[in-house]
Amino acid sequence: MDLLVDSKVMIEVKSVKELNDLHLAQAITYVKLGKADLGLLINFNERNLRTGIKRIHRGSAYAKADVPIMDPITIYG
Repeated sequence: MDLLVDSKVMIEVKSVKELNDLHLAQAITYVKLGKADLGLLINFNERNLRTGIKRIHRGSAYAKADVPIMDPITIYG
């Protein structure tokens, strides 16, 4: 985890040829462990930075329990 903003937004920064499933799984884990509402996985090795951003949103069901069995995670981008 590179940055956690007010325990609400987790930011993970990469500079790789392309993001893969391992990077995404790592970011999802950081969102869960940090109990953040939103995660941003940013790859700076892109011609257009917008294409290098993955947004990870933790579902509202997580807020109802401290340790849920399954966290609904939505990934955009």
